[in-house]
Amino acid sequence: MFQEILYAIVGRWGRAVIEWMLANPVVVAGVLLVWGAVMLWSRSNLRRVERQTGLLVLEEARRALGASSRLTAEQLYDQLYPDWSEMVRKTAPLVPHRWELWPLPGTPSIVRKQIGFSPHWVWGHLLAHGMRPAGSDPGAREPAAGERESAREPEKKRKKPRG
Repeated sequence: MFQEILYAIVGRWGRAVIEWMLANPVVVAGVLLVWGAVMLWSRSNLRRVERQTGLLVLEEARRALGASSRLTAEQLYDQLYPDWSEMVRKTAPLVPHRWELWPLPGTPSIVRKQIGFSPHWVWGHLLAHGMRPAGSDPGAREPAAGERESAREPEKKRKKPRG
């Protein structure tokens, strides 16, 4: 009964595809195996880029903060970005899509979105490793007069009493 309902949903062409897949399981398994291998490889590329990004940030921060203690996270990000972009182009030919269903080319703009590489990320990474750049957190903004203390936290809704 389920099969008839499925065939009615997918139509004539879908039924032909399902029947072909059931008749050729070796081919289907081979395609899924290749797809899985490509996805594992692209995920390892993204992890490698993220790890190397952290090392690059720490190395450059030690060098830059040693010369000038007034360096902000934005300035460090601007210094790092050309080297980081080149590292991404060499290291990651493919990275997974955010839903991890298909690979994408490993361009700096795509990888930057995937790992969240920004001045705020640099700030947080340096703080996590015991370094404090000059200035304030670039991801935070000063609240205006009369605004909540933390603009990023949503206001809590009060529950209305049932009555």
